[in-house]
Amino acid sequence: MYLQSVDQYPKLYLLINVFSQEDERKVISVLTKGNVSRFYDFQLTDIRKQTDAISSIRSIREVIKDAELIHIPTFTGYLPYCFASHWQDNDFSLVDFVKSAGYEDLILEFSLQTHQHATEQTYWKAALDDLVERLSKNENRKNHGVKQALEVYRQYQEIYSRDSIFTYNIKALGKKSEDTFAILHTLLELTTANTAKRIPPILTFQPGDARFQEHLQATENVQVVQTLDWEGWQTENGQQLEQKLIKETIKSGGILSSLDDGSLSFPTISSRSTFSQPQQPSLSSSNNANPNPNSSDLVLRKDSSLAKIFQPQLPKVEHLKPLQRLTTYEEIQGFLQFFTPPPSTISTNPLTLSAEEIFNQHKRLITSDIYIIGLDDNGNPVTSSWAEIPHRLIAGLPGSGKTNFINWLIFQFLYVNPKRKVYIADFGGVDFQFLKRLPLAVEIVDTPEDCHKLVQNIHEQEYEQRLQLMQEYYVDNVKLLQEEGVDIDRTLWVIDEAADIADESSKLRNSIEKYLKQYARKGRKYGIQVLYCTQRPTTEVITKQVTDQCEEKVVFRVSDDASQRILNNTIAGEIPKNAPGRAWLDGSVGKMFVNVPKMEKPQGTKIPISKTLWHYFESK
Repeated sequence: MYLQSVDQYPKLYLLINVFSQEDERKVISVLTKGNVSRFYDFQLTDIRKQTDAISSIRSIREVIKDAELIHIPTFTGYLPYCFASHWQDNDFSLVDFVKSAGYEDLILEFSLQTHQHATEQTYWKAALDDLVERLSKNENRKNHGVKQALEVYRQYQEIYSRDSIFTYNIKALGKKSEDTFAILHTLLELTTANTAKRIPPILTFQPGDARFQEHLQATENVQVVQTLDWEGWQTENGQQLEQKLIKETIKSGGILSSLDDGSLSFPTISSRSTFSQPQQPSLSSSNNANPNPNSSDLVLRKDSSLAKIFQPQLPKVEHLKPLQRLTTYEEIQGFLQFFTPPPSTISTNPLTLSAEEIFNQHKRLITSDIYIIGLDDNGNPVTSSWAEIPHRLIAGLPGSGKTNFINWLIFQFLYVNPKRKVYIADFGGVDFQFLKRLPLAVEIVDTPEDCHKLVQNIHEQEYEQRLQLMQEYYVDNVKLLQEEGVDIDRTLWVIDEAADIADESSKLRNSIEKYLKQYARKGRKYGIQVLYCTQRPTTEVITKQVTDQCEEKVVFRVSDDASQRILNNTIAGEIPKNAPGRAWLDGSVGKMFVNVPKMEKPQGTKIPISKTLWHYFESK
């Protein structure tokens, strides 16, 4: 909301319509004391100021889903396209933009309300099921229009069956019509994916329109406008199509296609309907001939009383109309980010616990599969699983905590079983040499030439050997081999620094990426884990092949460009220099900031092994 005469800057408000004091207390508690409070500082405020803004409104515009009525030889139908929002400019600040662009009084509103109309939902689900079934069997299903329709309906089937569903309003209310249009046009320009086939339209409401007053009142009362009068339904074709059964919109094709007006067979009732469907309905002829009195088949003529009773329950085109006013988080995530300020990247309570303290407090969490990444900003341990995600991408500038984190992972990997094998390509040549002083199965190479040999050894001695053992014992993963009594465990392959590989011949890089892809597909079964680490995450180092295969990413402080390349946002580029060990995690547990503890590394006689966590292995 921006009142030019009152506000120096636009302000962002989160308005929540609650129905009891108990609900209000819960909401306030979640916002001020819950997980979201780590990133945003919410302040309770009186929204009466909103009334002042509303009094100056002269223009309202709204973004809705695009839709069309299609008419092709074998199908006449209604297509409401899903939103395809995608964030493309992570440096964009809505507050700064509204201020600098010279807008006058303006409210930009994004409202969601849980959709709880069970009967309506039953109807459109049945209509979708019927459409997908019939179009899938249509003889002209390879026709571009039929394929497109089938794709849209299947998308609704998939997304709307698994995600929470909401009624939505995306509106701009302002003094000037050019302002309301410009801000929504900017929203669509920044959030519509390049691959989107349809651009959502912008509706216009002016003073004097009934819909103008309806939207104005809904904004004032923190409500969602449920109705949507799409112009397509006002056309002659739209009015005719609206009342048609789904069956009547799809021609059967074949020898009877010229006679098929949709009445040649009884329309299918969805299996989810509460009505019973006849097992073998008869074909009712166009002249409504009398059915065989000895037949057990049910025949419904269009003008019969029974048909009129059943008619509303049969899938109709009009049952699809609510889809244009419904959405899910998956569809509108780009819009959400447009409205949301970037989270704070600085922990409000800097964590100073050492690796030894965290290990002593939480070592019960460390298992053959589980390790501790670090602590979240509330001091809770954040874990990850070798079993769920075989490979990790670790990036960070010098001094950001990347190498410290690698040591922390290696320690936990070996703590479970010191006999586990670790292969390290350390092109810096000094970061992991202390491991040679310990009785561990660690092999270290420090040149690209030796790395090529190491890659071959891992493939032959680990991958192929494990494959042979699984074939011999008739099992399909390492865990089952262990249960068969085979002395075998996970193997860790550490690549640090990956940029040195990119600087070498393409043959070495291709060889590593080839095996990385192979291990990514089968790493869970074979127990071969990879840490792909770099302080120079350029396009040559972090290829799409790498990002695709490394499903977990731990990114310490990097440049904005590098953060964008790895995470598709610049959040890791905003980590301050004075926060070593702070990283952005994108993995199986979600996306969040983590704080990796400082792990003391042995340094000659100055810091002996006995003074570090690594002393654990001396006794082993």
